[in-house]
Amino acid sequence: MLLEPPGPPRQIGEARDGHSILKLFGDPSPDGPDGLVVASMEPYRFVGAERIAISRRASELGARFRGVMDGELLRLWAEPGWAFLSPDTCLTLQAAPSDPITDVWVNTFNFGPPTFQPVEPWRRDDPAVTADIRRAIAAAEPARLRAARNRLENAWRAPA
Repeated sequence: MLLEPPGPPRQIGEARDGHSILKLFGDPSPDGPDGLVVASMEPYRFVGAERIAISRRASELGARFRGVMDGELLRLWAEPGWAFLSPDTCLTLQAAPSDPITDVWVNTFNFGPPTFQPVEPWRRDDPAVTADIRRAIAAAEPARLRAARNRLENAWRAPA
């Protein structure tokens, strides 16, 4: 699990949600290799001292957990609504901010390069326009990859 800290408030008194990313690995089939079984990306918020809620605020969809932080341990209990875990299933997670970022996490915030196309239909097949678009995307790619890596590093190394 990765808990990306919330950004700064936009206005006085506002509490912003952080992003939680939960990836469960195991053997999804009796004959297959271990791999990603399920993943969930949901907002989280602190709801008291050392207490956390993971859920979408205005929706019953997605994973829902309530949890308690105790030092570097996080205990999460599944709430009704997510088909993958039965309600009250408990997950205990250990903070490991000094561990190296593993391959299964390295592309967490890398959603791929953007795609663009001209608004005017007659320019969509214009080779000069598509070449300009490709050049602009390629020029921005190193900065986009750095930003994705920095976001992951900041979330990974955030204090528990």
